[in-house]
Amino acid sequence: MDIEKIELVLENLKTKDNFLIITHRNYDYDAFSSAFIMAFIFKKLNKKFFVFFDEEITENLKNFINEVENNIISKKEINDKKIENVVIVDSAKLDILMYNNEKFLKEKYIINIDHHETNQNFGNINFVIPQAISTTNLIFYLAEKLDLIDKKIAELILLGILGDSLILTTNNVKKETFEIILKLFNYEINYFEIIKILTSLSYEDLLLEKELIEKFKIIDEKIGLLVIENKYNKEKKSFISYFKNYLNRIKNLEIIVILEEKENLIQVSLRSKNVDVGYLALQYFNGGGHKNSAGGKLFMELNEAINYSLKIIKEYLSNQQIL
Repeated sequence: MDIEKIELVLENLKTKDNFLIITHRNYDYDAFSSAFIMAFIFKKLNKKFFVFFDEEITENLKNFINEVENNIISKKEINDKKIENVVIVDSAKLDILMYNNEKFLKEKYIINIDHHETNQNFGNINFVIPQAISTTNLIFYLAEKLDLIDKKIAELILLGILGDSLILTTNNVKKETFEIILKLFNYEINYFEIIKILTSLSYEDLLLEKELIEKFKIIDEKIGLLVIENKYNKEKKSFISYFKNYLNRIKNLEIIVILEEKENLIQVSLRSKNVDVGYLALQYFNGGGHKNSAGGKLFMELNEAINYSLKIIKEYLSNQQIL
């Protein structure tokens, strides 16, 4: 771990004030947890802070944020809050942020905390460690140094770690991961409740799973394709996120691509076991991410996006085999 970078981040958290916390659109457990751990840290440091989080928070996560819920602000409120510093968590690029006003961000001091290989180091401080299993993994070291970890922060750290590692089943789990989790148990965390958040399904989820499995296609024995039309409502967001990773358990598929039809774009999710889909997302899908899990977006009609995605992925896999 980069001790000098940790100390630099801590110095700025202690000496600066008037913070805004932002994470990426279509949040996952690591993004949610990272954003609100930073909120609790600022609360404990008696800092003036706000969180921009304009997506609906699922019911199973609302209990985590009761104490800082009043610090969540809307886009209209930002200019009135005299923000001086911005902490951006779990985001490889500025254009994937929930709030990505270019003029606003250029005028602020940015602390960038992230673990994606494709991070573009856009901050004044870039605490970016791609080897970390989650962004909450990095924030753990900040909170530990500040001696601010309590039960709620510990559970959010764990939620981020288990969420991004698919409950410790990804190939970047290492000794350090278990050492951190063992330390978190010192704060009387409810491990089983966190597992329930990550794994519980409703009967409606099971029906949707059946429907999505029937829509899933295998192309050329190497590519998995799932197209999700706009009719699936926002209430199914957390299940669909779970299902994307579930598909990566299928044997012998090199890349899985999920295309979700949104109002003005197509959201792209890429999964793999060995192929670097983070690079693929960065180069061809206006996105980025990790080697085996990445995402992006396409500004085209759904049928065009399907044809474009399959063409790019087939060419990419062909070039990989040549290399």
